[in-house]
Amino acid sequence: MKDADEVDLRLGAALVEATLFWPRWVHRRVDSVHVLEGENGRRRQSIDCRPLDDARLAYTRSERDKVELANVDGQIMIPLMYVTKGPLRHFDASKADGSPMPILGTRETARCGVAMVVRMLHADRIEFAPILAEALLHIAGPNVTSPADDAVVDLLERGLWRGKQVVHSQALSDQKSSVRSLIETLSASFLLVGLLDSSSARARQILKISYHWHIPAAEQGWGRAVLIAAGFKKRRLRLQPDAAAATSSYHLEVRTPREAQCVLLQLPGAEDGGGGVDATGRPTAHVYMSFKEEPSEDAVAIFRTPLWGLRGAAVAVTLFCLVAIVLALTLDDAKGVWRAEPDGPATVLLVGPALFFTFLASRGESALMRRPLTVLRLCIGGAGLSLLLIAASLVGRLDDGWIESLWIGMAVYNGVVAAFLLVGIVSEFMSVQKDRSGKAAKGQE
Repeated sequence: MKDADEVDLRLGAALVEATLFWPRWVHRRVDSVHVLEGENGRRRQSIDCRPLDDARLAYTRSERDKVELANVDGQIMIPLMYVTKGPLRHFDASKADGSPMPILGTRETARCGVAMVVRMLHADRIEFAPILAEALLHIAGPNVTSPADDAVVDLLERGLWRGKQVVHSQALSDQKSSVRSLIETLSASFLLVGLLDSSSARARQILKISYHWHIPAAEQGWGRAVLIAAGFKKRRLRLQPDAAAATSSYHLEVRTPREAQCVLLQLPGAEDGGGGVDATGRPTAHVYMSFKEEPSEDAVAIFRTPLWGLRGAAVAVTLFCLVAIVLALTLDDAKGVWRAEPDGPATVLLVGPALFFTFLASRGESALMRRPLTVLRLCIGGAGLSLLLIAASLVGRLDDGWIESLWIGMAVYNGVVAAFLLVGIVSEFMSVQKDRSGKAAKGQE
């Protein structure tokens, strides 16, 4: 496409109308975030829609002049959403019946973007040189990924393309211009367009797309990881809502990994008590809202280490070790009996570490909570090691002074760790009660 005369204005007009009025025919989008192992995740979007009855969206150009969609024999183009430019790893698209849905390639998508811009220029009566189509095809293609690209800046601010004046220098300079906004969008995103058979496109249906999602890295030092592990702090994850305004009802789901608990999921601009906030702590957090325009802020998901998981195991293990050592130190002549017959007590003490160390095995966890869980495993490992050292001191018949110092040291270690974890539980409980009290007081106002 070297000339604007090659652009199909019928297709451009149909795509502009379809994307401007997405909420009229896209009834609901369910954006589901799956947190998988390591830094891997997957985003799935379910689109409940009734495609427009518009023959101009026919894939075959010769069929776009037909009066009704029912007269189209081939496939129909369905604009699904704008997707940030870049490789879509493990991408999948399917129709309502589960069969694969074809997707337009990069070059065809770029041509659709050119048709949309040229149609809007005609509607705004902005004169331009035919070679403008070449500039727009470059901007909408994969080589440009940001509105800050030199080609985009030259076109929008000065009306230039490779040094040539293709449009008036001030024609696209208005920041509020819809044409400018579309060009900026096409420079950073591509329009994902699916293909449906015209015979099935007239019915309401659910289309599904999914792709690999990289879990955003968090600036999480070991100090903060320790506080998260004990329950003093929480892990915050920001999620960009995908096509939130391109539907009459946007839903966001976060499927929580087993080693974490999502205590809050909130959409941007959501108020407490509404559908845009989920603080139930369920395995799948779910929120929904309607947006008139794409939100500038991200949704927020807040996670904590659940008490019934590795954190609870760390509390139980350290308390068990603490009680066992303290009893051995304080009960009448318990230490003397153990030292007189070391084989029996040592065998019992070795069973504990063997059981504790089963908690240390990694289970394919997500990077979301990896460091806090590593801290908890170190706590459990330290407790098991303390029993191993006590068993070794019995078998090795360590001197009285040394054996007592060792046992006291191990008791102190387990006591400090258990106390820290218990204080974290109390702090977490008080924080929850404070939040509930605040919500109750706010509800009475």
